[in-house]
Amino acid sequence: MISIVWTKDLEVERGEIDDQHRHLFKLLADFYTQLQKGAGRDVLARMLEDLMSYAGEHFALEEMYLQEHPDFARHRQLHYSFIKKMNAFERGYLHGDIALGVEMVDFVRRWLCEHIAGTDRLQFADLRKDRF
Repeated sequence: MISIVWTKDLEVERGEIDDQHRHLFKLLADFYTQLQKGAGRDVLARMLEDLMSYAGEHFALEEMYLQEHPDFARHRQLHYSFIKKMNAFERGYLHGDIALGVEMVDFVRRWLCEHIAGTDRLQFADLRKDRF
């Protein structure tokens, strides 16, 4: 069983970004719940598409805020690598590799926690301190 829980220590203290992070966790948790219930591939494919689309919108907003940060290129590359990995998961899952569903959920949960607690928190802290 994978635990998908938003915790306050993941806040970056930017309301709109924190709201979007919480929503990403909700989309992931909803997908996992439906996966565990045995929802059909069409339902899960639509949910996965929603998750990926929302992640892309979120990354665009984050990058807008952080485009002047000295480590922006690396941050953008992390986003790109995430989307690339998610596309590979999606292709495999939609072509019948059902086990990839759980593997993907675990990957996304870990990635979000590590990315938000690390890169996002540090760079948004710099933004608040007007370090760049």
